[in-house]
Amino acid sequence: MTHTATLVQARCKQSMPAPPPLSMNLPGKPTAAASLPKSKAPDWTCKRSGSWSQGMLNRETGLPMNRLPLPLPRLRQLPCRFMVPAQGSIGSLLSTRSPLLLALLAILVLWKSAQPCAAAPPPGWTDADIGLPALAGSTLWSNGTWTISASGTDICSYDQLHFAWMPISGDSVISAKVTSIQTAAGQAGIMFRNDTTFGSVEAAVLVTASNGITFQWRSNPGVGCSYQIALGVGTNDVPVSLRLVRSGNSFSAFWSTNDVDFNQVGLTPTVPLNLIALAGLAVSANDNSTLCTATFNQVSTPAPVFGVYRELWPALNSSAGNNLAALTNTTLNPNWPNAPDPGYIDEIGRASCRERV
Repeated sequence: MTHTATLVQARCKQSMPAPPPLSMNLPGKPTAAASLPKSKAPDWTCKRSGSWSQGMLNRETGLPMNRLPLPLPRLRQLPCRFMVPAQGSIGSLLSTRSPLLLALLAILVLWKSAQPCAAAPPPGWTDADIGLPALAGSTLWSNGTWTISASGTDICSYDQLHFAWMPISGDSVISAKVTSIQTAAGQAGIMFRNDTTFGSVEAAVLVTASNGITFQWRSNPGVGCSYQIALGVGTNDVPVSLRLVRSGNSFSAFWSTNDVDFNQVGLTPTVPLNLIALAGLAVSANDNSTLCTATFNQVSTPAPVFGVYRELWPALNSSAGNNLAALTNTTLNPNWPNAPDPGYIDEIGRASCRERV
């Protein structure tokens, strides 16, 4: 008797009886019984890894001990990767050597490998909830697309949001395109802020799905903010590109629907941010009982700066000694190292390119 190997990587038991005649009903698609020779039942077989070995024969089946016909219900329970009949009209179409089966498998592998895997923010970025929103937020990044979910009552009045950021020093520009906002009340945009503490000094340009674009800033720690509303935006606010520019402590916000013509939102306020601030993407649901998901792409931030930084500490006490050990002693000089002159920065070898993530 000649048998065709049809199953790969299965564990077979050696005590199964010979199968009774059965219909060729494949899982999920009942079909009429296949036309097979009446003298021979379908030969469903299971193969261990490698080729069949020749050894002792089973008295009941006449087959080698490591190769046994199995009934269809048992076959469906085996941990085989591919299950096809060894003979019959359907088996001829889906045998392990069938070009049709090989083509289908190739398509499946290519499709699966093409699916992007969402991951945590890229290197240099961090994300966290701010202001203790009721529901935990999250940030996912995949192939240039950011997906941020957040709860929170409001950013201006309550400072509740989910924030993904990287530290940026000095004058800089950040930009991003908001491509979708899940809820009508949710806010999404870009932000500079001193730190992740509740009520931190910040500046942000934010968009809603149907209620305009605002440029808001908080000059002193606490809740509440000042804001300006963009004119001429209309009700269809996404997708929209946003840009936030820092020059010293002056901040300017811009928006665009074509990525070419950028319109400024209001005036240019002064916001006393630290020299090194956190800059990135901000989302709030404006509803602390639900999550709002927003998506971004074309996120652009300054590239890391490679060079030499020089900072100025004008208030160090030299009475204990005008030397490095005394000047950097935090007991003698509590301003060291966290309180340099915020208006002074000298960078040698600053990179001029921008980074898009």
